[in-house]
Amino acid sequence: MLSMSETEIHIDYLAVAEKAVRDGNTEDARLALRKWLCIGIDELGPIGSLSSILNSISASSPNNRKIPPVILRFLATEGVILADGWKGEVQRSIVSICETAAPDLCKFLKIDPRMQNFKKFEALQGAHSIMCGNLDALTTRYGDIESVVAAQKSITAPLNHGQVRAYCSPFGLNEIRAGIDATFSKLKAVTQSSASFVEDYADCRRALDQCNEVAQEISSFVTIDYVIPFLEMVDRLLNEYVASTKARFYSDLNSEWIQPSIAKKHPLHEVGREFSLSVPFRNDGPGMAIDVRATMVLSSDDVVLQSQVVPLGNVMPGEFSLVLPVMVLAPCKSFSGMVELDWAEVGAGSRKRKSFDFDVIAQAHDIDWSRLTYWTPYSTDVAKGSEFIGRLDKVEHLASKLLRTPMEPFYITGQKRVGKTSLVRAATEFAEANTVDSDIRQHFILWGDVAHADPAMALRQIGESIEEFITNSLPDGVSNVRHDYAGSLSPLLKVFDRAQSFLPNTKFVVTIDEFDEIPQELYLHGNLAETFFANLRSISRRDNVCLVLVGGENMAYVMSRQGQKLNNFVEVSLSYFSRETEWSDFQQMVRIPTSGKLSWHDDAVAEVFNISNGNPYYAKLVCAGVAKRSIAARDADITRLEVRQAADEQISSLGSNSFAHLWQDGIPKSPEEREPDVLRRSRVLVAAARCLRDRLSLTLSNLADKKVSGSLSAAEIQHVLNDLHMRQILEEEVHEYRFVLPIFGSWLADVGASKLVADALSEELAQSILAEENAALVRSEEIVSLSRSWPVYRGKSVTTDEIRAWYQQVESIKEQRLLFELLKKVKFFSEAHIRERLETVHSFVRSAIPPEVQTKRKQRRNDIAVVYVDGEGKSGSAYATMYAEQNRISARAVFSASSFARQIKLHIENHGVPAAVVVVDDIAATGNSLEGNLRSFASEHSEVIGHAKLRAISIVATQSAYDRLTRSLSDFEVDADFRACEILNEQHHAFPNDKSGWQSEDTWDRAKALCEQLGTYIYPKNPLGFGGMGLLVVFPTTVPNNTLPILHSRAKASSVVEWSPLFERVTH
Repeated sequence: MLSMSETEIHIDYLAVAEKAVRDGNTEDARLALRKWLCIGIDELGPIGSLSSILNSISASSPNNRKIPPVILRFLATEGVILADGWKGEVQRSIVSICETAAPDLCKFLKIDPRMQNFKKFEALQGAHSIMCGNLDALTTRYGDIESVVAAQKSITAPLNHGQVRAYCSPFGLNEIRAGIDATFSKLKAVTQSSASFVEDYADCRRALDQCNEVAQEISSFVTIDYVIPFLEMVDRLLNEYVASTKARFYSDLNSEWIQPSIAKKHPLHEVGREFSLSVPFRNDGPGMAIDVRATMVLSSDDVVLQSQVVPLGNVMPGEFSLVLPVMVLAPCKSFSGMVELDWAEVGAGSRKRKSFDFDVIAQAHDIDWSRLTYWTPYSTDVAKGSEFIGRLDKVEHLASKLLRTPMEPFYITGQKRVGKTSLVRAATEFAEANTVDSDIRQHFILWGDVAHADPAMALRQIGESIEEFITNSLPDGVSNVRHDYAGSLSPLLKVFDRAQSFLPNTKFVVTIDEFDEIPQELYLHGNLAETFFANLRSISRRDNVCLVLVGGENMAYVMSRQGQKLNNFVEVSLSYFSRETEWSDFQQMVRIPTSGKLSWHDDAVAEVFNISNGNPYYAKLVCAGVAKRSIAARDADITRLEVRQAADEQISSLGSNSFAHLWQDGIPKSPEEREPDVLRRSRVLVAAARCLRDRLSLTLSNLADKKVSGSLSAAEIQHVLNDLHMRQILEEEVHEYRFVLPIFGSWLADVGASKLVADALSEELAQSILAEENAALVRSEEIVSLSRSWPVYRGKSVTTDEIRAWYQQVESIKEQRLLFELLKKVKFFSEAHIRERLETVHSFVRSAIPPEVQTKRKQRRNDIAVVYVDGEGKSGSAYATMYAEQNRISARAVFSASSFARQIKLHIENHGVPAAVVVVDDIAATGNSLEGNLRSFASEHSEVIGHAKLRAISIVATQSAYDRLTRSLSDFEVDADFRACEILNEQHHAFPNDKSGWQSEDTWDRAKALCEQLGTYIYPKNPLGFGGMGLLVVFPTTVPNNTLPILHSRAKASSVVEWSPLFERVTH
């Protein structure tokens, strides 16, 4: 009698029995079935005969629904269950088991309880054939993939049949159904021929591979006879479909620079200077370029590349850049190079290859950066004199009103921060410089200079200010009489008349700025208001004076109350720079302040415009940030990338005062009546911020869903939207809104909501869910800082947009914060760092072998053989080559383990037996793989290894792997040892056992639960990475499988959730 060990309960005996049946070995099939049945009834002791097991199950009133289908499946194979001598007993047991554990199946087979036992058994004996007949839909042959998609319902109907599902459940049908559904979903997307065809094909191929992998693993009659043949047919038809539509997969990689020079200039005059050389390309598609590899060669010894070969992975249609770290060895004006790109296409049998020559030009070398430390070329204050740049047509238009006789009064209005005051000053100065037969003098009054709690006193101070300006302009010796402006400006009429008599050819321009902020007593109906505006009208009609009033959006309300008295004033509206009519002016505003120091590329200027939409104030803010960043980096060449990075850095630092006018102005009410409107607008903007954070469009329904205040109705939201649209704060298209000022939308989503709460809504919202969201929100400055701290991955910089897109795959802002905290903990190795460590660790090898005798300056060592044991195309080969390069070992002394036996013979013939064999790998996480590879390698090549030192090196290792390898290698029959360039500690694990590195244990628990949940969609059995280690390690071109899967792999095609990695791992 057989006994079962604890280990055997983990063996899939159904698969063993299935294989035995197909091999014609009924004895082995029966044994495997006996063991499976014992596991099913929790009997781990001695295994009896099949008859006794079935009898035992029958007597126990079984409720395990999987047992009847398994019995019936193998009952259909002659000789497995029925055997001479005990057929009757077995038949009775089988009938009893099925009636007890599978009554629905018996009903489906039309087995009446009153039927005789042999009749029941006959019906059960034919059950498997009936079920297979239902599954035959999967074996139907189709001529093309479209027909398969069209037949989805008939193909999958049997899989959804209740009795078929129940019968096939033990044979993996439930596990495979999700994969088949996912395959059909991806097939449908492929045949729809949308713009995302290449991505759809890649997803479909992934779904097919994953489904096939699951089917092969299950290895039951369901998968072997039905699912796998179906998948093979789909695979064949998909390949035929791809071949017939080959044009869709065409890819063509081209340079994105006007040859020969790359547009971006670099600091080539500083010895030791390191910079990132970004070589722009584009894929002219429409297909995806697969497995793109870049090889770069420089023709100059003045600069050096860290790496000459860079794997870029798959490249979608559109622009992309190859980013390479470069170091200046000697000053130069330029250097040249060549990039070779080679790639594959979907369905193509051979790879494509193109070469591109390029030149890199040096930046200006005569800039004294130390003197520019505190330089502020861009000011957001009122521009005076030469500081005002551009808009000459508007300047001349306003100046013409001052140059004519009599002068024409006007008032200028528009949103705050569009340059109204600067424009008036520039126009006045232009008129002063271009007057022919008269003298123009200007006086500027800022409302804040004369404001007073008593409106009558403010009026008095206006009069006194203007009188002082006029009397100071009179010739010396002219006596001055001071007037009283209590309640009226009428004495100014005498002042201007007196000035006319002494200075007949002098014109006076008086500008009152922030006019829309005057107290309501000066413009609402009343004696003081009536008098004030009547005075302004009379003054404006004097030939020697021109009144200019400057105000924001509230100006319309002021003028609506008293404007009829100023009907001789011309209204002038000012808005943002127009890209169509004022582009040259905008370029001048950006470029002139830093002329001779910073060089702005056209795409950089365009990016400033895109961020600010031509608003001069915000454009200057962005330019100021760019200048500050450029000075700190000593980089005088400005491209779109530098502008984007500077803007991202600035967003989080801007306060609500930079944008408050957008929700506080333009309310046609007295100041004390405006607060309810300001509050309502603030509530809607908070809702808009929450929509933007969740990547939702700004629609009425979304804003209503995201509102925090219960007192905000849908009608009020729509009213605010209409108001903001009318004021050109929002644009609307098909009931979707977007902010006219892009930087405002970015600020609002980043920190604006919290600023609004602090400024306007604190009492209402401070304790709300929004306060928690604001605390958890990932700020732009954090993302910029993280992106800048990382090296390149697979030849490309990890951009702020890519980081944002990765963590925003989860909806909750709190969960986004958890994912971002994980990213901050990532140990991201640069190639330079790895090379340095490989050079340092070489002392471990050098100390074990005789010293090198160098006879030539460029001599390379051949007494050390460098080996990688993880297979061709994997990371080990790259690091083995890197190790050889850094330690002056001949490239011909680098071998793969698979070809070592053949190649080492030739090497020994030419150079003798090596003193050391060095095995290089990227990571020793558990140590299992590396130890196994080293044992196999040492065993297979004992003749060579026996005469040399065997040394193993990994870039990183966990402490447990290090201890294991050093201990196990000491037991090798050869002189073997192990070293790691760097030992990983607890901080390199996402979730260390001591729960350190997180704000609290609760945060640790929530973060781990989130990663396990997401990781299950990628690797169901290893959601935290191989071995459950949850490492946070990223190498320059790949990511270890022990690292959290959410960082490096996509969700399985059959998963209900889609997931895209930030550092996509190349698998082989």
